Amino acid sequence: MRVLKKNRLNKIKYVAVRAALILILPTTAAKTLAQVQNTNIKIPQSIEQNVIDKVNVPLNNSLNSIRQKIERQQAEKRRITAEKLKTLQPATHLASVLPIISQQKKLLYKDVAVENNWRAIEQQWLLTIKQDELTQLKAFIAKHDMRLVAQKLLPNLQLIIVNIHVAQHRNSFDTMFKLIPKIWQENLTRNYVYASQFTANNHPDNHNANSIKSNAICQNPLRIGVVDTAIDLNHVAFKQSKVIEKSFIDNTLTPPKAHGTAVSALLVSSAPELPALLPNATLYSAQAFYAQNDYAQAASLYHLVSALDWLVENQVDAINLSLAGPNTPLLAQIINKMSEKNIIMVAAVGNEGPNAPPMYPAAYDNVIGVTAIDNQDKHYRWANRGDYVGFSALGVSVKTARAGGSFSHETGTSIATPFVTAFAACAKKKTKNYLDALQSQAIDLGEQGRDNIFGFGKLSR
Repeated sequence: MRVLKKNRLNKIKYVAVRAALILILPTTAAKTLAQVQNTNIKIPQSIEQNVIDKVNVPLNNSLNSIRQKIERQQAEKRRITAEKLKTLQPATHLASVLPIISQQKKLLYKDVAVENNWRAIEQQWLLTIKQDELTQLKAFIAKHDMRLVAQKLLPNLQLIIVNIHVAQHRNSFDTMFKLIPKIWQENLTRNYVYASQFTANNHPDNHNANSIKSNAICQNPLRIGVVDTAIDLNHVAFKQSKVIEKSFIDNTLTPPKAHGTAVSALLVSSAPELPALLPNATLYSAQAFYAQNDYAQAASLYHLVSALDWLVENQVDAINLSLAGPNTPLLAQIINKMSEKNIIMVAAVGNEGPNAPPMYPAAYDNVIGVTAIDNQDKHYRWANRGDYVGFSALGVSVKTARAGGSFSHETGTSIATPFVTAFAACAKKKTKNYLDALQSQAIDLGEQGRDNIFGFGKLSR
C-alpha cells in the first residue's frame, strides 16, 4: 500500500512539473521533456523540488496572465472583424430614425424605417397628377388637414409631382387608399429613399488591388447622366473633364461627395492615374443624394424623379443609377416614359445579399441590372441575385477617385455599374440592337447562358 501511494505521489509530481515546464520553458525544452518521458528517464528529485517550489506560487498568476492575454487578443480580433464588416457589408444597420439637419442646425425631415425594411421620408407621400387636377388636389389636402410640402412640374416627363405631409394617424397605405380619390390611387406612394450601393473601403491606394486598364470603351462624345451625390470637382481626376452639374437637394444641406466622386471618376476622369471609361463624354451630374451618416447616402423619390426629368431635358444617351430601393408605381411610370424616349438606364442590383428581394430600378424590365465581380471573376458576396441581373462587371476593390483629392479602391454594385453604362452607351452608337450587342460581348460566367448570379456574363475591356 505504501509503495502504491509513493508511486502515485511521484506521478502527481511528474505531471505538475511537466505542466510547469511546458508553461515556462521554450518549445524545445518541452519537446525534450516529452522525450525524457518516452525513454523512462527519471527527473532528479532535486530538480523536481526546485521547479515545484518556484512554480507553485506564481503558477496561478501566470495562468491568469495568459488567460487575460488571450482575452485581449480575442477582443482585438472581434474589434478588427467589426471594423472589416463595416467596409465589407452594406450600411444596412441605420438607426430607425435619422434626423436630416441643415447647416443652420434646423431639422428638415426625418429618414425613417418603414414597412418591408425599406426607408422613407417620414409622413411624406407622393402623387403624380395632371395639370388640370391641381386645384382639386389642393382642395383635398386642405379638407383633410394635410400639408403641401412641394409640387413640381416635370415638363420633359409631362407630369406634375406633388409631395404631401400627412398626420401620423393617416400615415399608412390602408388609411391613405381609403381616403384618397380613386383617380390618384394608382400613383400614390411614400416618398421612399433609394440608397447608394457602395461600400467605402476607407483605406489608401493599394497597388495590389484592381485597377482598370488604360484603354477606353469608346472615344465617342457621349452625353452621360448620373444621379448621385455631388462631385469633388477640385479633384485632379476632373481637372480636364467635362461635367455639368445641378443639385436637387435642399440648398441648406451639406452635400456629400464620396459616392458621386467615385462613380463619376470611373466614367470621365482626366487624370493619368485613372484613365476614363469614356474620355470624350460630357457628364451630366444630377445631385439628388443627402448624407444618412458618414458612410451612407440616399436620395428621396421626389428628388430622384426631379433629377431624371432634368437628364431627359439634356438628352443624355444613358443614365447611370448606382442606387436601389423599392418598387413603386410612380417610379415605374417614370422609367417607362424614359424608356419610350430611348434613354438607356443602367442600375445597380443592390448590396443586400443573395437572399434579398428584388431592388429597383434595376429590376424593371427596361433597365439593365448590374452585379459586381472581382478580378478573379468571383461574385461579390453581398450582391443581390435574381432574374433581373443583366450583366457583371468589375466592382470589387476598383481603383477610383476619392473625395478630398486622393485615390482609393472601392467596392459594390455601385462601382460595377459605370462599366456597364459605358459599354451600353458605346454600343448604342453602333447599333439600335445594343442589348444584343452587349450579350454578344459578354463573357459567360457561372451556369451556361444567362443566370441569376452573373446575368449574361462579364463586360470587360
